[in-house]
Amino acid sequence: MTYILPPKSGPDCLVRLSFPYFRLHCEPREPALHGQKGENSEVDKFSPGGSWAAGDDIDEAYEQYKQEYHLHFNSSEDAFRRGIFAESYARIVEVNGRNGLSYKLGITEFAAMTDEEFSNLLVCKDSISPPVARIIDPLSEEGIRHKNRLRVLAPPKAVDWRSAGAVAPVRKQNGCGSCYAMAATEATEGILQIKTKKLVPLSVQQIVDCSSSSPFGNDGCKGGFQVNSYYYIEERGIVSESSYPYVAAAGACKTNITRDVHKQCVRPGDLLGWWPIKEGDIEEMMEGVAKQPVSAIIDANPADFKLYRSGIYESEYCDSATISHSILITGYGTDEKPLNYWEFKNSWGTGWGMGGYGRMIRGEGGEGECGILKQAYYPLLAEELEPGEQCV
Repeated sequence: MTYILPPKSGPDCLVRLSFPYFRLHCEPREPALHGQKGENSEVDKFSPGGSWAAGDDIDEAYEQYKQEYHLHFNSSEDAFRRGIFAESYARIVEVNGRNGLSYKLGITEFAAMTDEEFSNLLVCKDSISPPVARIIDPLSEEGIRHKNRLRVLAPPKAVDWRSAGAVAPVRKQNGCGSCYAMAATEATEGILQIKTKKLVPLSVQQIVDCSSSSPFGNDGCKGGFQVNSYYYIEERGIVSESSYPYVAAAGACKTNITRDVHKQCVRPGDLLGWWPIKEGDIEEMMEGVAKQPVSAIIDANPADFKLYRSGIYESEYCDSATISHSILITGYGTDEKPLNYWEFKNSWGTGWGMGGYGRMIRGEGGEGECGILKQAYYPLLAEELEPGEQCV
Protein backbone atom coordinates (compact mmCIF):
# COMPACT_ATOMS: atom_id res chain seq x y z
CA MET A 1 0.00 0.00 0.00
CA THR A 2 1.28 3.46 -0.90
CA TYR A 3 0.98 6.55 1.30
CA ILE A 4 1.64 10.15 0.39
CA LEU A 5 3.83 11.75 3.06
CA PRO A 6 5.46 15.18 3.23
CA PRO A 7 9.11 15.41 2.16
CA LYS A 8 11.84 15.66 4.77
CA SER A 9 13.30 19.04 5.54
CA GLY A 10 16.77 18.07 4.35
CA PRO A 11 19.15 15.21 3.61
CA ASP A 12 20.60 15.30 7.15
CA CYS A 13 17.25 14.97 8.90
CA LEU A 14 15.26 11.93 9.94
CA VAL A 15 11.53 12.22 10.51
CA ARG A 16 10.18 11.13 13.89
CA LEU A 17 6.47 11.06 14.73
CA SER A 18 4.77 11.48 18.12
CA PHE A 19 1.35 10.19 19.20
CA PRO A 20 -1.41 11.42 18.84
CA TYR A 21 -0.65 14.38 16.53
CA PHE A 22 2.26 12.81 14.62
CA ARG A 23 3.99 16.14 14.19
CA LEU A 24 7.18 16.12 12.19
CA HIS A 25 10.43 16.37 14.16
CA CYS A 26 13.88 16.71 12.62
CA GLU A 27 16.63 14.69 14.26
CA PRO A 28 20.26 14.22 13.15
CA ARG A 29 20.60 11.23 10.88
CA GLU A 30 23.05 8.58 12.06
CA PRO A 31 25.61 7.53 9.40
CA ALA A 32 24.79 4.25 7.69
CA LEU A 33 27.09 1.33 8.51
CA HIS A 34 28.30 -1.18 5.95
CA GLY A 35 25.74 -3.92 5.43
CA GLN A 36 22.86 -1.95 7.04
CA LYS A 37 20.09 0.16 5.51
CA GLY A 38 21.57 3.24 3.95
CA GLU A 39 20.24 6.77 3.57
CA ASN A 40 18.42 5.93 0.38
CA SER A 41 16.27 3.39 2.25
CA GLU A 42 15.10 6.08 4.66
CA VAL A 43 14.38 8.46 1.78
CA ASP A 44 12.30 5.75 0.10
CA LYS A 45 10.40 5.09 3.32
CA PHE A 46 9.36 8.66 4.06
CA SER A 47 9.39 10.46 0.73
CA PRO A 48 6.18 11.17 -1.21
CA GLY A 49 4.88 7.97 -2.73
CA GLY A 50 7.14 5.79 -0.61
CA SER A 51 5.80 2.35 0.38
CA TRP A 52 5.23 2.43 4.11
CA ALA A 53 2.61 -0.16 4.96
CA ALA A 54 4.74 -2.28 7.27
CA GLY A 55 6.97 0.28 8.99
CA ASP A 56 7.77 0.09 12.70
CA ASP A 57 6.29 3.56 13.26
CA ILE A 58 2.82 2.58 12.11
CA ASP A 59 2.82 -0.61 14.21
CA GLU A 60 3.90 1.25 17.33
CA ALA A 61 1.27 3.95 16.76
CA TYR A 62 -1.44 1.36 16.15
CA GLU A 63 -0.63 -0.43 19.40
CA GLN A 64 -0.70 2.89 21.27
CA TYR A 65 -4.06 3.67 19.69
CA LYS A 66 -5.60 0.37 20.83
CA GLN A 67 -4.28 0.85 24.34
CA GLU A 68 -5.50 4.44 24.50
CA TYR A 69 -9.06 3.53 23.52
CA HIS A 70 -9.17 0.03 25.08
CA LEU A 71 -9.80 -1.73 21.77
CA HIS A 72 -9.44 -5.49 21.29
CA PHE A 73 -9.81 -7.32 17.95
CA ASN A 74 -9.38 -10.90 16.76
CA SER A 75 -6.55 -11.47 14.29
CA SER A 76 -8.53 -10.97 11.06
CA GLU A 77 -10.35 -7.93 12.40
CA ASP A 78 -7.07 -6.54 13.72
CA ALA A 79 -5.47 -6.68 10.27
CA PHE A 80 -8.50 -4.95 8.76
CA ARG A 81 -8.49 -2.20 11.40
CA ARG A 82 -4.76 -1.70 11.10
CA GLY A 83 -5.20 -1.00 7.38
CA ILE A 84 -7.79 1.68 8.05
CA PHE A 85 -5.65 3.10 10.85
CA ALA A 86 -2.68 3.27 8.48
CA GLU A 87 -4.72 5.36 6.05
CA SER A 88 -5.71 7.72 8.85
CA TYR A 89 -2.10 7.86 10.05
CA ALA A 90 -0.85 8.79 6.60
CA ARG A 91 -3.57 11.40 6.24
CA ILE A 92 -2.58 13.00 9.54
CA VAL A 93 1.09 13.19 8.58
CA GLU A 94 0.29 14.56 5.13
CA VAL A 95 -2.13 17.26 6.33
CA ASN A 96 -0.05 18.34 9.33
CA GLY A 97 2.94 18.72 7.04
CA ARG A 98 1.23 21.36 4.91
CA ASN A 99 2.16 24.98 5.37
CA GLY A 100 -0.42 27.56 6.30
CA LEU A 101 -3.20 25.32 7.61
CA SER A 102 -5.08 26.73 10.59
CA TYR A 103 -5.79 23.33 12.19
CA LYS A 104 -4.09 20.05 13.08
CA LEU A 105 -5.23 16.48 12.80
CA GLY A 106 -4.43 13.68 15.22
CA ILE A 107 -5.42 10.19 16.24
CA THR A 108 -8.97 10.05 17.58
CA GLU A 109 -11.12 7.10 18.51
CA PHE A 110 -12.37 6.97 14.92
CA ALA A 111 -8.97 6.43 13.28
CA ALA A 112 -9.67 2.74 12.58
CA MET A 113 -13.31 3.19 11.61
CA THR A 114 -14.45 3.20 7.98
CA ASP A 115 -16.18 6.31 6.70
CA GLU A 116 -19.40 4.32 6.32
CA GLU A 117 -19.23 3.07 9.91
CA PHE A 118 -18.50 6.58 11.11
CA SER A 119 -21.46 7.98 9.21
CA ASN A 120 -23.87 5.26 10.29
CA LEU A 121 -22.90 5.18 13.95
CA LEU A 122 -22.02 8.72 14.88
CA VAL A 123 -23.24 11.21 12.30
CA CYS A 124 -26.89 12.05 12.79
CA LYS A 125 -29.37 12.07 9.94
CA ASP A 126 -30.99 15.40 9.17
CA SER A 127 -33.87 13.98 7.16
CA ILE A 128 -36.91 14.78 9.29
CA SER A 129 -38.84 17.97 8.58
CA PRO A 130 -39.26 20.06 11.72
CA PRO A 131 -42.64 21.30 12.97
CA VAL A 132 -43.08 25.00 12.26
CA ALA A 133 -45.70 25.83 14.91
CA ARG A 134 -43.27 27.20 17.50
CA ILE A 135 -40.46 28.38 15.25
CA ILE A 136 -40.91 32.05 16.04
CA ASP A 137 -41.61 34.10 12.92
CA PRO A 138 -39.13 37.01 12.85
CA LEU A 139 -41.81 39.13 11.11
CA SER A 140 -44.44 38.50 13.76
CA GLU A 141 -45.07 40.93 16.61
CA GLU A 142 -43.35 38.54 19.00
CA GLY A 143 -40.43 38.11 16.61
CA ILE A 144 -39.95 41.86 16.12
CA ARG A 145 -39.93 42.42 19.89
CA HIS A 146 -37.31 39.69 20.33
CA LYS A 147 -35.20 41.07 17.48
CA ASN A 148 -35.29 44.54 18.96
CA ARG A 149 -34.16 43.22 22.34
CA LEU A 150 -31.22 41.48 20.68
CA ARG A 151 -30.00 44.56 18.85
CA VAL A 152 -30.00 47.03 21.73
CA LEU A 153 -26.22 46.53 21.94
CA ALA A 154 -23.71 45.31 19.39
CA PRO A 155 -22.45 41.78 20.13
CA PRO A 156 -19.15 41.65 22.04
CA LYS A 157 -15.91 40.76 20.27
CA ALA A 158 -15.68 37.41 22.05
CA VAL A 159 -18.04 35.08 23.93
CA ASP A 160 -17.24 31.94 25.96
CA TRP A 161 -20.21 30.28 27.67
CA ARG A 162 -18.04 27.43 28.84
CA SER A 163 -16.00 29.78 31.03
CA ALA A 164 -19.22 31.44 32.16
CA GLY A 165 -20.44 28.12 33.58
CA ALA A 166 -23.38 27.58 31.22
CA VAL A 167 -22.10 24.42 29.52
CA ALA A 168 -22.23 20.91 31.00
CA PRO A 169 -19.38 18.37 30.58
CA VAL A 170 -18.74 16.88 27.14
CA ARG A 171 -20.97 13.94 26.27
CA LYS A 172 -20.30 10.92 24.08
CA GLN A 173 -22.86 9.40 21.72
CA ASN A 174 -21.26 5.94 21.83
CA GLY A 175 -22.67 4.65 18.56
CA CYS A 176 -26.15 6.11 18.99
CA GLY A 177 -27.20 8.75 16.46
CA SER A 178 -28.37 11.10 19.20
CA CYS A 179 -26.54 14.31 18.30
CA TYR A 180 -29.84 16.07 17.57
CA ALA A 181 -31.01 15.33 21.12
CA MET A 182 -27.68 16.33 22.65
CA ALA A 183 -27.54 19.69 20.87
CA ALA A 184 -31.12 20.64 21.79
CA THR A 185 -30.72 19.42 25.36
CA GLU A 186 -27.45 21.31 25.80
CA ALA A 187 -28.87 24.54 24.38
CA THR A 188 -31.72 24.21 26.88
CA GLU A 189 -29.21 23.53 29.69
CA GLY A 190 -27.42 26.73 28.74
CA ILE A 191 -30.37 29.10 28.88
CA LEU A 192 -31.66 27.34 32.03
CA GLN A 193 -28.34 28.04 33.75
CA ILE A 194 -28.32 31.63 32.57
CA LYS A 195 -31.78 32.18 34.04
CA THR A 196 -31.48 30.16 37.27
CA LYS A 197 -27.69 30.38 37.87
CA LYS A 198 -27.70 26.59 38.32
CA LEU A 199 -26.17 24.22 35.77
CA VAL A 200 -28.00 20.89 35.67
CA PRO A 201 -27.26 18.34 32.93
CA LEU A 202 -30.59 17.41 31.34
CA SER A 203 -31.71 14.02 30.04
CA VAL A 204 -30.66 13.29 26.48
CA GLN A 205 -32.04 9.78 26.94
CA GLN A 206 -35.52 11.17 27.54
CA ILE A 207 -35.43 12.81 24.11
CA VAL A 208 -34.09 9.62 22.49
CA ASP A 209 -36.74 7.39 24.09
CA CYS A 210 -39.75 9.66 24.17
CA SER A 211 -39.73 11.90 21.07
CA SER A 212 -40.13 9.17 18.43
CA SER A 213 -43.90 9.05 18.74
CA SER A 214 -46.31 11.43 17.05
CA PRO A 215 -46.34 14.42 16.87
CA PHE A 216 -42.59 14.77 17.49
CA GLY A 217 -41.18 12.45 14.85
CA ASN A 218 -37.58 11.83 15.90
CA ASP A 219 -36.11 8.37 15.36
CA GLY A 220 -34.25 7.36 18.51
CA CYS A 221 -30.67 6.32 17.80
CA LYS A 222 -31.25 6.49 14.05
CA GLY A 223 -31.24 10.27 14.04
CA GLY A 224 -33.62 13.15 14.35
CA PHE A 225 -33.94 16.89 14.32
CA GLN A 226 -33.01 19.38 17.00
CA VAL A 227 -36.22 21.37 16.44
CA ASN A 228 -38.37 18.27 17.00
CA SER A 229 -36.52 17.93 20.30
CA TYR A 230 -37.36 21.52 21.32
CA TYR A 231 -40.96 20.78 20.41
CA TYR A 232 -40.91 17.74 22.69
CA ILE A 233 -39.44 19.74 25.61
CA GLU A 234 -42.07 22.44 25.11
CA GLU A 235 -44.90 19.90 25.28
CA ARG A 236 -43.58 17.36 27.78
CA GLY A 237 -40.81 19.10 29.73
CA ILE A 238 -37.50 17.46 30.57
CA VAL A 239 -35.91 15.88 33.66
CA SER A 240 -32.25 15.78 34.70
CA GLU A 241 -29.67 13.34 33.41
CA SER A 242 -29.32 11.88 36.90
CA SER A 243 -33.05 11.05 36.91
CA TYR A 244 -32.99 9.51 33.42
CA PRO A 245 -29.38 8.55 32.50
CA TYR A 246 -27.97 8.12 29.01
CA VAL A 247 -27.53 4.52 27.81
CA ALA A 248 -26.76 5.07 24.08
CA ALA A 249 -29.68 2.90 22.95
CA ALA A 250 -33.33 3.65 22.26
CA GLY A 251 -35.88 2.17 24.63
CA ALA A 252 -39.40 2.60 25.94
CA CYS A 253 -40.20 6.02 27.34
CA LYS A 254 -40.12 5.99 31.14
CA THR A 255 -43.20 8.09 31.71
CA ASN A 256 -43.18 7.37 35.45
CA ILE A 257 -40.03 9.54 35.53
CA THR A 258 -40.80 12.11 32.83
CA ARG A 259 -44.22 13.01 34.28
CA ASP A 260 -42.95 13.44 37.81
CA VAL A 261 -43.20 17.20 38.40
CA HIS A 262 -40.71 16.92 41.25
CA LYS A 263 -38.07 15.73 38.78
CA GLN A 264 -38.86 18.10 35.91
CA CYS A 265 -36.20 20.76 35.37
CA VAL A 266 -38.13 22.39 32.54
CA ARG A 267 -41.86 21.85 32.87
CA PRO A 268 -44.37 21.63 30.01
CA GLY A 269 -44.93 25.15 28.72
CA ASP A 270 -41.71 26.59 30.18
CA LEU A 271 -40.08 26.44 26.75
CA LEU A 272 -41.92 29.09 24.75
CA GLY A 273 -40.48 28.36 21.32
CA TRP A 274 -37.20 28.52 19.43
CA TRP A 275 -35.63 31.32 17.47
CA PRO A 276 -34.39 30.58 13.93
CA ILE A 277 -31.18 32.45 13.12
CA LYS A 278 -31.39 33.85 9.62
CA GLU A 279 -29.37 31.69 7.24
CA GLY A 280 -26.00 33.20 6.42
CA ASP A 281 -26.37 36.09 8.88
CA ILE A 282 -23.11 36.17 10.88
CA GLU A 283 -24.21 39.25 12.86
CA GLU A 284 -27.43 37.57 13.98
CA MET A 285 -25.55 34.38 14.89
CA MET A 286 -23.15 36.45 17.01
CA GLU A 287 -26.11 38.18 18.67
CA GLY A 288 -27.69 34.81 19.40
CA VAL A 289 -24.51 33.27 20.80
CA ALA A 290 -23.91 36.39 22.88
CA LYS A 291 -27.33 35.75 24.45
CA GLN A 292 -26.98 31.97 25.01
CA PRO A 293 -25.50 28.76 23.52
CA VAL A 294 -26.97 27.96 20.10
CA SER A 295 -27.61 24.58 18.45
CA ALA A 296 -26.59 24.20 14.81
CA ILE A 297 -26.16 21.55 12.12
CA ILE A 298 -23.00 20.98 10.07
CA ASP A 299 -21.54 18.63 7.50
CA ALA A 300 -19.33 16.33 9.56
CA ASN A 301 -18.62 13.86 6.75
CA PRO A 302 -15.13 15.02 5.62
CA ALA A 303 -12.46 12.53 6.67
CA ASP A 304 -10.43 15.34 8.23
CA PHE A 305 -13.24 16.18 10.63
CA LYS A 306 -13.20 12.83 12.41
CA LEU A 307 -9.43 13.28 12.94
CA TYR A 308 -9.58 16.94 14.01
CA ARG A 309 -7.45 17.72 17.07
CA SER A 310 -6.82 21.46 17.36
CA GLY A 311 -6.85 24.85 15.67
CA ILE A 312 -9.50 26.54 13.52
CA TYR A 313 -11.10 24.07 11.15
CA GLU A 314 -11.88 24.86 7.53
CA SER A 315 -12.24 22.33 4.75
CA GLU A 316 -12.55 22.34 0.99
CA TYR A 317 -14.43 19.05 1.31
CA CYS A 318 -17.37 20.34 3.39
CA ASP A 319 -20.71 20.39 1.60
CA SER A 320 -23.48 22.46 3.15
CA ALA A 321 -25.97 20.41 1.10
CA THR A 322 -25.19 17.36 3.25
CA ILE A 323 -25.42 18.81 6.76
CA SER A 324 -25.76 15.80 9.00
CA HIS A 325 -24.53 16.46 12.52
CA SER A 326 -25.82 18.66 15.34
CA ILE A 327 -23.44 20.65 17.53
CA LEU A 328 -23.66 23.33 20.21
CA ILE A 329 -22.06 26.70 19.49
CA THR A 330 -20.67 27.85 22.83
CA GLY A 331 -18.86 31.02 21.81
CA TYR A 332 -16.78 32.86 19.27
CA GLY A 333 -13.58 34.85 19.13
CA THR A 334 -10.44 35.75 17.22
CA ASP A 335 -7.03 34.08 17.49
CA GLU A 336 -3.59 35.68 17.32
CA LYS A 337 -3.23 35.43 13.50
CA PRO A 338 -5.99 36.90 13.53
CA LEU A 339 -8.64 34.42 12.39
CA ASN A 340 -12.27 34.71 13.44
CA TYR A 341 -13.86 31.49 14.65
CA TRP A 342 -16.91 29.85 16.19
CA GLU A 343 -16.24 27.63 19.19
CA PHE A 344 -18.45 24.57 19.43
CA LYS A 345 -19.03 21.59 21.66
CA ASN A 346 -19.18 18.20 19.97
CA SER A 347 -20.72 14.97 21.28
CA TRP A 348 -17.94 12.47 20.53
CA GLY A 349 -16.22 12.45 23.92
CA THR A 350 -13.14 14.29 25.14
CA GLY A 351 -10.80 12.26 22.90
CA TRP A 352 -11.92 14.25 19.86
CA GLY A 353 -10.72 17.80 19.20
CA MET A 354 -9.63 19.97 22.10
CA GLY A 355 -11.15 18.00 24.96
CA GLY A 356 -14.35 17.51 22.98
CA TYR A 357 -14.50 21.09 21.65
CA GLY A 358 -13.62 22.50 18.25
CA ARG A 359 -13.20 25.79 16.47
CA MET A 360 -14.49 26.53 12.98
CA ILE A 361 -13.61 29.45 10.73
CA ARG A 362 -16.24 32.18 10.95
CA GLY A 363 -15.97 33.12 7.29
CA GLU A 364 -17.77 35.88 5.44
CA GLY A 365 -21.37 34.68 5.44
CA GLY A 366 -23.27 32.50 3.02
CA GLU A 367 -24.08 29.14 4.55
CA GLY A 368 -20.94 29.27 6.67
CA GLU A 369 -18.11 26.74 6.93
CA CYS A 370 -19.57 23.23 6.67
CA GLY A 371 -23.05 24.78 6.65
CA ILE A 372 -22.83 26.10 10.22
CA LEU A 373 -24.98 29.15 9.34
CA LYS A 374 -27.62 27.15 7.50
CA GLN A 375 -29.86 25.88 10.32
CA ALA A 376 -29.23 27.27 13.79
CA TYR A 377 -31.72 27.77 16.61
CA TYR A 378 -31.89 28.61 20.28
CA PRO A 379 -34.74 27.96 22.74
CA LEU A 380 -36.62 30.68 24.60
CA LEU A 381 -37.65 29.97 28.20
CA ALA A 382 -40.27 31.68 30.33
CA GLU A 383 -39.15 34.41 32.68
CA GLU A 384 -40.59 32.63 35.72
CA LEU A 385 -39.22 29.09 36.12
CA GLU A 386 -39.80 26.64 38.93
CA PRO A 387 -37.69 23.50 38.44
CA GLY A 388 -38.78 20.55 40.57
CA GLU A 389 -36.94 20.06 43.85
CA GLN A 390 -35.50 16.79 42.49
CA CYS A 391 -34.00 18.54 39.45
CA VAL A 392 -30.37 17.78 40.30
